[in-house]
Amino acid sequence: MPETSFVAFQPVRFGPLVLCVGDAGADWPDDVALLERLLSPAPPPAPRTSRRNIVRTAVGAVLALAAAALLPSLQPAFLSDAAARQHPETAVNQAKGLLKQLGFREAHVAQVGTRVLIEGLVPSSADAARLRAQVRRYHPGVAVNVAVVDEVVATLRDTLADPALSVRYEGNGVFSVSGSSDYAERASRRIADVRSDLGPEVRALHVEISQQDPSIKTPDNYDAALLADDLHYVETPDGTKHMTSLPQQAAQ
Repeated sequence: MPETSFVAFQPVRFGPLVLCVGDAGADWPDDVALLERLLSPAPPPAPRTSRRNIVRTAVGAVLALAAAALLPSLQPAFLSDAAARQHPETAVNQAKGLLKQLGFREAHVAQVGTRVLIEGLVPSSADAARLRAQVRRYHPGVAVNVAVVDEVVATLRDTLADPALSVRYEGNGVFSVSGSSDYAERASRRIADVRSDLGPEVRALHVEISQQDPSIKTPDNYDAALLADDLHYVETPDGTKHMTSLPQQAAQ
């Protein structure tokens, strides 16, 4: 008699006899359901999977996982390639929109061949960092070459090293240095030396430096001072009283 394997709750017919096995404590199907299973045609046997197919499936799964792991690292490269293939006019318009969004009115977009550049001036180092971060994230094909107003002012002040002189930014790429100094000639010479290092974004540098007149210079140490109309009165700690008549421009 051939061997017959039993499956739980699957009836098997032996001539006029039908047997069904299963856990006595389990919920058994009703008789109608068991008869339906008995009379239903048996499902075709599952095809045997060869060892070669199993190996192919495993290798394919490993390759898929490796590709998924590499995808995040390859994505920036894909973005860069896509940005490089982007039409320059599209990149120009997008860069202009970014500058408008950030409110950088003194920065502008230039196209040099197929390259797109953001040039000009931004107010501070923090603004420059914010601009570069936005470009790197959303427009990696655009180059950023901007000057920073605060850095230009700091460079001029450090170069002059004279607290009597005032350095200001007037707007539109124009900077100014003004004041009266004991070392006016030295200051003018230093400005001339540093001018070429400021870059093309500094369109103009207005210099109005006058030599300090010793006769109207306030002593370094004094106890009292008074300025009335064109009269300048200063009393030093040793009791000496200094009274000078100021030129109209100096008095103002």
